[in-house]
Amino acid sequence: MIRRPIFIRTLAAVTLAAVSAASLTACGASGPFGRDARIRSNLTPELATLDQTHVDTRNSYALMSNENLRMLNDDLLKFFYLDRPSRLTSLPMPH
Repeated sequence: MIRRPIFIRTLAAVTLAAVSAASLTACGASGPFGRDARIRSNLTPELATLDQTHVDTRNSYALMSNENLRMLNDDLLKFFYLDRPSRLTSLPMPH
């Protein structure tokens, strides 16, 4: 019976483990959730609509909210008659 040195057995075991680990990691990247599938699922990640980015839509919403609040303020001033001086006085008033 021929005895193999421990170094050769250890080297063979380490090589086998490295090859096994390399083959398992290569199989994991080619699955349905790989990089290519993620790219195909969302080709334009920077766009929120057909022509606007997420920043553009947030800017549009901020502008719309600002205009709506200013129009509401104008409507409230007109509703409570605070947008012009009273016309019930007999004295002339500049307007």
